[in-house]
Amino acid sequence: MTFFDHQEGRRCGLHAVRNLLQTADLTPENMNDAAHACVEESKDLIQNHLTGAGDWSMDTVKRVLHDRGYDVQRAVEIRETAKWAVPTMEECMKDANILGFIVQANNHYTSIRKDDGHWFFCDSMLSAPRHVTAESVCREALYKRCNLFLVRRS
Repeated sequence: MTFFDHQEGRRCGLHAVRNLLQTADLTPENMNDAAHACVEESKDLIQNHLTGAGDWSMDTVKRVLHDRGYDVQRAVEIRETAKWAVPTMEECMKDANILGFIVQANNHYTSIRKDDGHWFFCDSMLSAPRHVTAESVCREALYKRCNLFLVRRS
């Protein structure tokens, strides 16, 4: 585990994507451009995708990943009950095109990424990534404690 981006301001969306992609090449300006593209496409209000404090919408996070060649898919379908909607965690681990997950919970973005056969929870508010089990990831998502989005290369 080498790359880890720590929290700066309220830019957790930026840090979550950087930690997932393991790169600092993504900038706040890239996020802002993606937010403006979301507004142009949806005719929505800019404040729903970008705030002066540095918060970005999930649509913005998805857009910036899409613009870099990644597909983003909701991992859990929620109707009356939650249902896992992507490959199993074991299959995800074996698929070289799958990077991991963007996690959205309590107005905060984090990521879960693969590294050397293990899953790591990357919360920019913590001092370092934390090892997590596939079971704990699924449990949190299926009990609706977070929104989980699978990220894979297109």
